[in-house]
Amino acid sequence: MFKFCQNLKNYFSSSFLPYNPKGYTDISQYIKYHESIKRKLQTFDVSDNQFIFAYNNFLNSIQDNDFNQYAHEVCDKKLANQFIEGLSKIQKKQLTFEKVINDNVQEQIYYTDSNVFIYVDRNISLYDHLSPNTKGENPKLTALISEGKELLNCYSIGAFIKSKLSIKISGCENEPENFHHVRFLVLKDSKELKSLYQTLKSLLIFNEKEIYFGNNPTWKILDIDRCMEKQYPEYF
Repeated sequence: MFKFCQNLKNYFSSSFLPYNPKGYTDISQYIKYHESIKRKLQTFDVSDNQFIFAYNNFLNSIQDNDFNQYAHEVCDKKLANQFIEGLSKIQKKQLTFEKVINDNVQEQIYYTDSNVFIYVDRNISLYDHLSPNTKGENPKLTALISEGKELLNCYSIGAFIKSKLSIKISGCENEPENFHHVRFLVLKDSKELKSLYQTLKSLLIFNEKEIYFGNNPTWKILDIDRCMEKQYPEYF
């Protein structure tokens, strides 16, 4: 079972799951926008703990019986499918892994970048939109093309997260104190899109919180450890 372990970290990351067990150690070069993004999120009433909580919940669900359904609820469609397919491959290869909780790890988050996507169709993967055109730096502004009827303007956040929860591959070294890069996208409640008056009011006074978040937003995980970014660099 463990004949793969010599190079399993790289093999596991690239061939099975869109997750890198090795994680990141030195993140200083990536977090120059941390403070400005943190201040912006505070104006949206979004806390650090919300991102850590969402990431932990996802990792914690991987071995659950209803993981396939949950993955599609909390992740981009393509990311969810890659996790589901990866877990199936792991079972076929008779490899095992487990979730590890290390209470000695102090959970942390550092923001790396933000992006505003316009013309987003919530019913398809972000990576299935056509002709992404990105401008700016922080936040970036990416215009998409979609045939959907209800198109959103969405706010995306990238962050390095150090979590008490990690995934350990059997027979291989576990590095629970490293960071993992996670990218989130907020989707406004579809019911709020049908209020034309509220939408026009938000645009006229440029209420960013109302435009991107509304009153009952849903966060989706777009990417973990930049695995999707490597496959679809034009969206980043």
